[in-house]
Amino acid sequence: MKLNIKWIVVSMLTITLGLLVNAVLWITNKLTFNQFFSLAVFLFIILFCSMELLVRYVIKSNEEKFELYNLIKVSPSLWLHWLNHTDKGIKLIRRFRFGYIGCIILFVFFIIDQGFIRWIYSIYPHHKFSPEVDAAIITTMGSTVTLGLTLIVTFYFNRQTQLAMIEQSRANLKERVIEKRMTLYPEIEQEIEKIWLLYPKGINTNSWKKAVSKLNQLYQENKYYLSQNLRKYIFQVLTFAKADHQEELSPEEIKEAEQKLNELVELCQIEIEKSLDLATLVDLD
Repeated sequence: MKLNIKWIVVSMLTITLGLLVNAVLWITNKLTFNQFFSLAVFLFIILFCSMELLVRYVIKSNEEKFELYNLIKVSPSLWLHWLNHTDKGIKLIRRFRFGYIGCIILFVFFIIDQGFIRWIYSIYPHHKFSPEVDAAIITTMGSTVTLGLTLIVTFYFNRQTQLAMIEQSRANLKERVIEKRMTLYPEIEQEIEKIWLLYPKGINTNSWKKAVSKLNQLYQENKYYLSQNLRKYIFQVLTFAKADHQEELSPEEIKEAEQKLNELVELCQIEIEKSLDLATLVDLD
C-alpha cells in the first residue's frame, strides 16, 4: 500500500484539533462524560493509527526525507534518528499499535461496564428530538451500518479471491519453470563438462568452439529460467572459455586456470543439483 504523507499529516492535525475541541466542549458542559470519553477514545485510535503510518512512511521513504521536513516543519534530527535506526522506528510502530489496541480494549471494557444499551442511551441526544425523528435516525443508522458491513464483507471476499488467483498464477508459473529446468539443466551440465574436459589440450578445436557456442546459446536463450547463482557461474565459465588462449602459458598458469575452471564446474554442478532437488523446487530463486 502506497502511503500519502500529506493525508497522514492532515489526519494527525485534524484529530489533534478534534481532541482539543472535544475537551473544550466537555469543560464547558456541552458534552456528557460518556460522550466526551467515547469521542476521545475514537479520535485517539485514529491518531495512533496515523502516527504508525507516519513512522512507516519515514522508514520506507529515505529519498523523500527533505520534502517531509519542509512539509511538517520539524527538526530533521528526530526523523534522521528514525531513518538511520530502523529498529527504533519498529519500536515506535509497536508502541503506537499497542496504543490503539489498548484504546479499543479500554473502550470495550467501558461499554461492558456501562451496559451497551445504557451507553447508547447516554451518548444519544434523545431529548432534543421527537419520537418520529428518533425512529428515522435509528432506521438510517441501522441502514448505514448494514451497508457498511456489507461493503466490508464484499471487499474482504473480493480481496481473498484476487489473492487466491494471484497465488494460483504463481503456482502455475513455478510449474512451468520447474519443467523447463528439468530438461534444461542436464543439457547445460553436459556442455560445461565438455568445456572442462577439453581444457587445455582441446582449446581452439572444433569440439571446444562447439561446446562454448552451445553453452552460450543455452545461456542467452534460457537465462531467465536459471537460478541467480547458476546464471552467475555460467557467465564466469563463458568468460573463461571466451578468453584469449592463443598465448603460451606456463605449466603453473595452466594449472591455476584448470583449478579455477574446476571450481566453476563444481559450483555449477552443486547449483544444478540443488535446483533440481524436489524438496527445494517450491522455493525458486
